[in-house]
Amino acid sequence: MPTSQAVLSTYADYQFERTEILGGDDCDMVFVNLYHEPLGVPMTYRAAKRFFERLATDCGFAVRPHMFRHTAATNWVRAGVDLDVVQRLLGHAALASTAVYLHARDEDKRRAVEAVAAGERFR
Repeated sequence: MPTSQAVLSTYADYQFERTEILGGDDCDMVFVNLYHEPLGVPMTYRAAKRFFERLATDCGFAVRPHMFRHTAATNWVRAGVDLDVVQRLLGHAALASTAVYLHARDEDKRRAVEAVAAGERFR
């Protein structure tokens, strides 16, 4: 995900604090409770949302937890992962919910037109 130096710096600070507070924790989640009990367990959605609100304030632009989910889904689609697999990964009941991650980039559209013009199959 493209990001700014401010975001990277803030996340590095978080990682430093995590190590300082928890020592060598064994939780493989990215975000864990550092300031509220129980320490070291995965953050709830509400706690993560508050963390991202503070991050957005520090960075000066909107940052929301759902952005990571959206970016992952978009990248899976662009990497050619079947839509039904992406649907299952996201827990969507309907394929229509997954369709919001289909973003035709200008580059993709240009390649499709060029492939058809050359008599090739586009993928």
